[in-house]
Amino acid sequence: MDSLPRYPARERLGHELYSLSRANDISLREISKLMNHDHFLSHTAIGSLLKGKTVPRLRLVLEVVRVLEGDADRIQVLWAAADAEKREKGASYREPVEPSDGETKETSGWRSSFSLLELEAAHEEIQEKITKNRAREKAAHEEYYDMFEERAKVVGRILRLQAELAAERGDKTALEAQLASLASERKRLTKRIQELEAELSRVQATLLSLSDESSQVNERRADCGNEWARTEEYRAIVLGRQLSDERARREESERRLQQYEGGR
Repeated sequence: MDSLPRYPARERLGHELYSLSRANDISLREISKLMNHDHFLSHTAIGSLLKGKTVPRLRLVLEVVRVLEGDADRIQVLWAAADAEKREKGASYREPVEPSDGETKETSGWRSSFSLLELEAAHEEIQEKITKNRAREKAAHEEYYDMFEERAKVVGRILRLQAELAAERGDKTALEAQLASLASERKRLTKRIQELEAELSRVQATLLSLSDESSQVNERRADCGNEWARTEEYRAIVLGRQLSDERARREESERRLQQYEGGR
């Protein structure tokens, strides 16, 4: 056991929170939405925390723990160690910058270097895009059929007016004006139908692409899930020992403090 590696404190904190998120089967976006508005982290910031890349303020970490229904005292011990590690490194410590909501990651060819958490976040993002595009597809379809029906009605009115115009013996100015107006309306509806056809084509192409990306991500998630299961027990042993050591040191410090105060 003495040869077991010692993970950085922020990774131990992240791993503990990540395990809680898996146990609760909750996504990064769901965690973010359930956080108190006064103690809020974006889903990307939560992802960085769970990957052991960042150490936010304690109140923010405890709010994540509240959402995940975890042990606040246990997490506070881990946070204290991570914060102390961060302070010891001082100016040399740099937390990695996560992409903003407006930025995207390359999603083609999912490599083994992506972590399970990153793949789960990517899966969630792809599913959200698929949902939005399906909503766009449905709305475009509905408008497309409405435009077709409306244009059919306009064409019917044009045919009736043309018959009336042919039978009219007197002033045809009013009928010709109505006919011109209907012809203009038919042209507008035809243009809109063509635009909707192009929109549907784009959306369907996007859905096909997203479906392919989703398949790639799901395959890699399955691979990473197996890898995670194989290493989780060993990692838990390492982290468990480190937590036990930290708890023992804290208890020893408290015992010495009590002895000191008792001897005064």
